[in-house]
Amino acid sequence: MSVAAIDPGQKGAYAVLKDGDYIVVQLYSGGDVDDPTPAVEDLLAMGVTRVLIESVSGQLKTALQSGIRWGRLKQCLLDNGIGVAEVAPATWKGKLKIKGSRTDSEAVRKARSVKLCKDLFPSISLRRTDKCYTDSVDFAEALLILEYGRRTGIL
Repeated sequence: MSVAAIDPGQKGAYAVLKDGDYIVVQLYSGGDVDDPTPAVEDLLAMGVTRVLIESVSGQLKTALQSGIRWGRLKQCLLDNGIGVAEVAPATWKGKLKIKGSRTDSEAVRKARSVKLCKDLFPSISLRRTDKCYTDSVDFAEALLILEYGRRTGIL
């Protein structure tokens, strides 16, 4: 049995825990960001039976665009027999102690996620490709959501 966590951001990422190994994949890799089918097919191929997905939050316009994409993803998972649980960003970040102050910039908050992820998973690359020079916050947060789900017993 495999479990997964999804950070459904603009590019998004998902992390899978399969047979004790962690795998991280870009959610929307080169395809249509409004079609979650390829990602769900990959999850099914890896034997994923349950997914923890970060719920949508943020500014109204961003939340609406993300919410539509998020809803399609969630429905596609359910239609394919994959159980779905949701977690708010503040919940998992609070449990993993990476919440900052309201005055912190988005870059500072994202850097905290990448740092914690590197501390917890030093052998896992957070770069989308071998050509990337920077770590992917989406990869980091997908792994951290998975870790939150593992620690709390949700997954």
